[in-house]
Amino acid sequence: MSLPKVALDRLVRPARETLEMEAVWLQPNIPISRAAWITGVEQAGLNGNIVAIEGEIEALATARESENPTALRRAALGLADRIREIQFDMRALSAFEPSREADIIGVEEKLRALARGAIDHATLDPADMYSLKQELILAQMGLTSSSIQFVDDICRSVFGVERDLLSNPDGTFSPSRLMGHFYGRAGELQRIVNSIFHSFADSSPGVHDGVMSVWTLVSCSQPLTVMRSALFAREEIERAFAESPRSASSILRTYKFRVDRSKANHVGIIRTQQAQRNVTTEAEEAELSLDLYRRVIEGQFRPWAWTLLQLRGRQGLRLPELSTLRDQLIADGNRVMRFTADAILPTVRNAAAHEDFEWDETLGQIRVGDNVATLQEIQKATIQAYEFMVGCELAISACRAENRELVEAMDSEDPPEGSKTINLGVAVNMFGSNGLQVRSHRFDRGVFRVDLEEWPTDRINPGLQALVSGAAALKQAERFQITISGHEMPVVDISRDSLDANFPVWRQAIAHFYAMPTSTFLPVNIAVRLGVEGCEQAALSATRLALGDALDALALLQSDDKKHLKRAWSHIKIRLALIEHSFRIGREVGKFEKISEVEESHTRLGRIHREMSKPPRDISMMFLGNLVRGLERKWEDLGPVPILPSVDETLV
Repeated sequence: MSLPKVALDRLVRPARETLEMEAVWLQPNIPISRAAWITGVEQAGLNGNIVAIEGEIEALATARESENPTALRRAALGLADRIREIQFDMRALSAFEPSREADIIGVEEKLRALARGAIDHATLDPADMYSLKQELILAQMGLTSSSIQFVDDICRSVFGVERDLLSNPDGTFSPSRLMGHFYGRAGELQRIVNSIFHSFADSSPGVHDGVMSVWTLVSCSQPLTVMRSALFAREEIERAFAESPRSASSILRTYKFRVDRSKANHVGIIRTQQAQRNVTTEAEEAELSLDLYRRVIEGQFRPWAWTLLQLRGRQGLRLPELSTLRDQLIADGNRVMRFTADAILPTVRNAAAHEDFEWDETLGQIRVGDNVATLQEIQKATIQAYEFMVGCELAISACRAENRELVEAMDSEDPPEGSKTINLGVAVNMFGSNGLQVRSHRFDRGVFRVDLEEWPTDRINPGLQALVSGAAALKQAERFQITISGHEMPVVDISRDSLDANFPVWRQAIAHFYAMPTSTFLPVNIAVRLGVEGCEQAALSATRLALGDALDALALLQSDDKKHLKRAWSHIKIRLALIEHSFRIGREVGKFEKISEVEESHTRLGRIHREMSKPPRDISMMFLGNLVRGLERKWEDLGPVPILPSVDETLV
């Protein structure tokens, strides 16, 4: 006996209502390679002539034929739930540029139309069902059509710079070098970061925090894994923090504190990847692939997987072992967590952990006891683990950019010196953002050393600014060195003391000036000079620089335009105050207390500043003019000096 139509409608109504829920699409701003896009489409099950919901449609037809109400309801909901899963994946893919040409929205509409047709099968002509399937297959084939335009160079497409120009010596991407290419155009680089992040988030981080995330996203090879993880992790972080800020921030702080511990592991990953380029046998490739897998899994994959489990309610004080973690991910029940578990291969995990494996040349597989794994399986799991982590890092960056309270909660228990790994990255990037290309860097036993390609004369002060700001970030460093290609010895080798002394002057300058006046970094300039000049010569050279900066400011007094002079007056006073402050700190750094030329010049500067600080009616322009001319004569007497003799002997 057939079920009445009214009963059928009632049974499938919840499924039909679910099918009416439309996807919320993302902004297709992220360029990726053709290979990556095709991989993403295949991961979503939308490739070729395969109907992604064929199994659910057949299950629904079987349930309908059985006339079992419970089975019919369950099968209809199963189909609707599968549509929601595919919608989630298609939404994730919609953040990537190819989705626009591929008409991913049209594919989703046809997919839902087919699902609705399957539910309404009793009143639908079989020919119509066939037609719906063919339309869907045709649309799916369009997702990977050869007519879709892809860029040849992702790096050039995103940043306008060839990838080879942004590499560290080990071949890895260098955020610092990228910032160097955007020197003077920081706003343009920030807009690029904003555009990429706004594909999937409402807010975006600053350049220093966002550049590396942007690169790992656009260069990914499994875009669905990355974006699926990013969307899921962002939702979980936001939900957990909204429900219990204290608990969520505690969990996220624990994750954050593991960053430094994974740094050595990251270095090991790079070494392993370099070694893989030189393998000569499959056995060597197998061993290195296992090592790489272990390092990726034990790096940020395991901490992130555990962090998400905790945010979703899983209890535990310690990171679980991988076998336990895999079981917990599967037991969680969420589809993204289940996919995450797939990256943990029990056979490979055991082999990597215990080095209890052998390479079977006959089978071309790794054998561990009675179990085997192929190199392809290992490599796929390694990529999946890495790109899951990339997505999670994107999520936390977006959440921190969006929610100031989350930042304060996560950072509330930071050690005074902060995270060494994060601080080191900031310190290196400071050179790039000041227009200097870093070839390499090293931080060992309290010494931070940077090797620059070059240090042009017109970027002496920006380089000193990088030192001061870098020292403020990297509090773990006690000594700072700069080398330049072609120089045997460091051109800068100074202690933290002079950089810390210069910091208040720099903050004073930032508060009032867009471009830093020459004297801003006079204390550090003096500290560097003392490495190559005698004390008295360094004192006189620094005095010449300070007086020259003051005369440059005072030149604005020569204007005959009274309105212009009135506007300039305040600027001159602020700049003279900065020069006087920097000169005083510089004298303390260099211990120039008993050099008459220095004392006399400092006194002259002070008199001019005091005169200009008087009420306008009490100022004698003639007297002020005499003071300025006296300052100019003293500047001339000190003769031309190099801006920084260890770097460039050009006289100014």
